[in-house]
Amino acid sequence: MNDLMFLQMIFNGYVNCYGHLRWHTQNTYSDMTQKELNFFSNLGSMLGFLSVREKSERARPENPTSHISNPRDLVWVSPERPDDVILHIERENDCAKANACFFTDNKILDSAKYGGDRFLVAVLGHVRDADYQNIKKEIVSNPVYLDRKVLIISFIGQTRDNARECRGLIKFENRLYERTAKAELDKGGYWYLYFMPESVWQLTV
Repeated sequence: MNDLMFLQMIFNGYVNCYGHLRWHTQNTYSDMTQKELNFFSNLGSMLGFLSVREKSERARPENPTSHISNPRDLVWVSPERPDDVILHIERENDCAKANACFFTDNKILDSAKYGGDRFLVAVLGHVRDADYQNIKKEIVSNPVYLDRKVLIISFIGQTRDNARECRGLIKFENRLYERTAKAELDKGGYWYLYFMPESVWQLTV
């Protein structure tokens, strides 16, 4: 399995397991952030990494552009090399915070400036399609993201309750791949995701 397949499997697993998160219409954004970060924390642990919440990265002597970072939502690190981030995840719940992840010197944009071969993952609550397209253009055009491995999971909609599409977007070797899942409510008010038969990973750029 190469790094592209690894990111694809993360999104595929997220979609297939989403119903197990028990995300109800009465839950708050704080509930969802906790549920999703727990999901990725458990996944990292099962893969043999240390999953660490709110970790600040220290300035690295070998990387003159590095500095002490703001706390990361979640990182996977190696038990043997705990200062080397393998994967960094940020979870955001609205358009403004989602944009800030990629356009301001914070969170995903900041993490992309650090050395190493880390995976960058953002899980975005509901974002408008226009915001999604702007983020997509940013990770292609901003040289900070050159050669970076990025996975963006986005629920698309004007509000939380009408975000009925979940898109996976991967940037790998400076090419973009996309796959779409459907979001639905069951009769009890819990959200679940599923792939339509025609939904496959597509090379878009």
